[in-house]
Amino acid sequence: MVLSLTALVELFGAFSFGILAYRFWQVFNERKSFIPRLLFYFVGTLAFYFFFDSFLILFFAGNSFALKLSVIYGVFFQSLACAFLAYLSIYILNPKINPIFGFLFIFILGSIAILIAIFTPFFPSLKSIGQIKVVNWDLPLPIGLLQSLIF
Repeated sequence: MVLSLTALVELFGAFSFGILAYRFWQVFNERKSFIPRLLFYFVGTLAFYFFFDSFLILFFAGNSFALKLSVIYGVFFQSLACAFLAYLSIYILNPKINPIFGFLFIFILGSIAILIAIFTPFFPSLKSIGQIKVVNWDLPLPIGLLQSLIF
């Protein structure tokens, strides 16, 4: 187990989003409203992503293949979370349009990014900057561009 700054940040994100997801779950159970439920899905998916990613980074930081899997699963969970947010945005801002189109658009972009991540060779690694260890993701440009479009 290698303790890196990246893993600490991911654990903090998992903890923070987990608390927020729990609060949205409480509001949903109290009011039975659709919007808190979608916000719970969005924040809960991000909390799960941060927890899963921090687990992989904590225990498999020296393994480039495990870090590549972390990128692939990360893109999946992040695009799923943003697809919930796109659904919610269209649901609130323009009720005339079916919100599933926003969900599918973001999810399809995420699926393309996943396919590129699977078939493009890149090798994430653990890098030391002084006494601090961080993960150098070494993401190819197409994945970074699609992630910026999704998020």
